[in-house]
Amino acid sequence: MFKKILFPTDFSKHANEIFKNIPELRSIGVREIVLTKVIDLNEVLGIKVGFDLHTWLRHEEIESRRSLSKLAEFLQQHGLNAKYTIQLPIGDPATEIVNYATRERVSMILIGSRGKSVTKDILIGSVCEGVIRRAKTPVLIVKNSNTFSKLFNRVIYAHDLSRYSDEIFEYVKFIALLSGGEVIILHVLEGNAYRSAVKSKLNSIKKQLENEGVDVNVHIIYGAPHREIVKASEELNATIIMVGPRGLNERPSLGSVTDSVIRYSKIPIFLYKN
Repeated sequence: MFKKILFPTDFSKHANEIFKNIPELRSIGVREIVLTKVIDLNEVLGIKVGFDLHTWLRHEEIESRRSLSKLAEFLQQHGLNAKYTIQLPIGDPATEIVNYATRERVSMILIGSRGKSVTKDILIGSVCEGVIRRAKTPVLIVKNSNTFSKLFNRVIYAHDLSRYSDEIFEYVKFIALLSGGEVIILHVLEGNAYRSAVKSKLNSIKKQLENEGVDVNVHIIYGAPHREIVKASEELNATIIMVGPRGLNERPSLGSVTDSVIRYSKIPIFLYKN
């Protein structure tokens, strides 16, 4: 299910810290890593006097290739197949990353989340946000250098009764069985209506997972969904949140609840996309 993943890197400290933990993803079946570096022309736009674009591009390509080669060698030494590419975007970097993921038919994109501005981008990062919105395959968003050996110890399976939440089930089951971690099925009610129906639905999912030998708990709480999901992840010492792209009544490419959870969560997010 996760045999081949794509890791875009900008060689930042944050990206390098995440990269060092990639070999631990072998525990969920990862066998091949595709590395990519997008040379971002936005870094030099506006520089006119005395700037040699051709020389700059050549230097960036040489340095990127050298760095990617070292990263690939590290992965191969840890028993993973690895390949890499350098991309010069015609459009924006996020689109290039998503298009490359599609061409390579990867099963997941692993991306670090960070930002440089004082706007909302500081909570995600513009390239990361673009990848999240355009991706056609699941995305694992990591905001800090979590040790991946503990990444799936306590999984919050955020279920809002939508078909997207149902479609995550196989991923949750797969990860739980391989990692031996606990699954916390979480639903946030905004009122007392439908509690009985919600409880019945979630207990049915719980039973399916328990029949496979997974340790499962169900939590039904009240409040604003995005705030309560983030709050619960901290109170329950969760290690990752698994969530769908949008809920029952959300039409945008990324639903408002999911968007907010990604922005404010302090732990990694597994975002289901298809």
